[in-house]
Amino acid sequence: SQERLFLHLQTYNLRSRTLISMVPEDSELSVAVAFNETEESFPFLAKMADERTSWPVSRFLIKSKNFASTISEGRYNRERLLAGIPEGPFEIPARQAIPLEYNFDLMRAIYLHKGCYLGQELITRTLHRGVVRKRVFPLRFHRFNYETGEPEGFTEFSADQALTGNLDR
Repeated sequence: SQERLFLHLQTYNLRSRTLISMVPEDSELSVAVAFNETEESFPFLAKMADERTSWPVSRFLIKSKNFASTISEGRYNRERLLAGIPEGPFEIPARQAIPLEYNFDLMRAIYLHKGCYLGQELITRTLHRGVVRKRVFPLRFHRFNYETGEPEGFTEFSADQALTGNLDR
């Protein structure tokens, strides 16, 4: 939730000249997500490229409360999961894993050369040993042709259908 994120950011805002504030519920500002090929189709106040991986996604700050995003949530989640990007408290459980298990090092979210942060010694030791025991990563499943014994392309998953329903076959 917005309040939880705000409290988390306030807690770890140590020795920095950063002002963190919550946007009021009745604000005219919204955040939209779009693939870069559609970015010129609407006016925006600010743009930030999503640099967690090489996928062509940007987030936009727009001045419109009722703006419909240019991509569906289902497509965004599908592309995000295929890129191996976990997101949110349901996919990244708090206090149950280290950031390396969720590829934060591969997404350039951990800066190892300066600063202090909670868990820094564990992260540094794990990286220097070169052993991360578990990682989240994307899987793509091939359809299998039983007559030829060869794979035939990839199984398409529906964003609206439960994953277990897609894997039954």
